[in-house]
Amino acid sequence: MDKFGAKKLMYFGGLIFGLGWFLTAFVHNLFFLYLTVGLMAGAGNGIMYNPALLTALKWFPEKRGTISGLLLGAASLGPLVLAKAGAILCNSYGMMGFVPIGIAYLVICWAVGWMMDTPEEQQTQEAQIVSDNNDFTPQKMLKTWQFWALLLLFSISCTAGIMLIGSLSMIAQIQLSMTPVVAANMVMINTLANFGGRLLTGKLVDSLVKLKP
Repeated sequence: MDKFGAKKLMYFGGLIFGLGWFLTAFVHNLFFLYLTVGLMAGAGNGIMYNPALLTALKWFPEKRGTISGLLLGAASLGPLVLAKAGAILCNSYGMMGFVPIGIAYLVICWAVGWMMDTPEEQQTQEAQIVSDNNDFTPQKMLKTWQFWALLLLFSISCTAGIMLIGSLSMIAQIQLSMTPVVAANMVMINTLANFGGRLLTGKLVDSLVKLKP
């Protein structure tokens, strides 16, 4: 991010992300599905993640927990729209329903990148002074037990969450005999709960930091 800047990374990541979903409309086997949705869309999402998070944290260094929770919660809202819109589009147009999804993602990501800006240098330096006291190099970080404990915790949580979101619609269709469009409502409910949990956790972290002597 320091080398290329947030805007360029958002443009590049948005291009790969949107293109991955767009090309899914023309996929006819599992290998290319892994390539488009798995590799391309996943890589684009990963490229955009750090610029979005770090830029927001630079604007609000005193509310790192709340801002992180808000952004992570907002990221979890993707299935809220995609689950319903994707089910309707694919039910009506088949695989070609991914074409408008890919275009919409590209436009939204580029619009966000165009609006993204970093704070003035003075603000950034002040935030850096605040964080330098507790900053760790990657080598020091790897030597702390807290890093490995958090890595294990996040790995378990993310794995469980991704498995649930990916299977929730199919579970509703098989066990409750719902149509794909109606089953998408289950994904939407889960997504809203996910958003609320992430946001509240972030605010709780900020509250605990204030109480720390």
